[in-house]
Amino acid sequence: MNENLDLFKGYKKLKSMPEDPENSVVYGKITDNAECMVFVFPIPQDNSILSLSEEKIIQDINENISDNEVLIEVEKDTSKSCFYTVIKTQLKPDGVA
Repeated sequence: MNENLDLFKGYKKLKSMPEDPENSVVYGKITDNAECMVFVFPIPQDNSILSLSEEKIIQDINENISDNEVLIEVEKDTSKSCFYTVIKTQLKPDGVA
């Protein structure tokens, strides 16, 4: 299945890493305030994130983020068949990303 993906201005295709999801394509963008990554990969329809409640999405993310990360926001947009998250990461020795 081939579909076009329109990403926001400035995103570039990146090299996939071994730990990335199987058959994924990775896009990234760095700004003065953020480091953004988008992973695109096929999933079965019955495993779609859109079949989950926002509460379940929040629970799953909180179970999988690092000790130096905190979930700030989750929003599900069924009209666009997507959701987004904002996660803040504490950097060492100081700062956040």
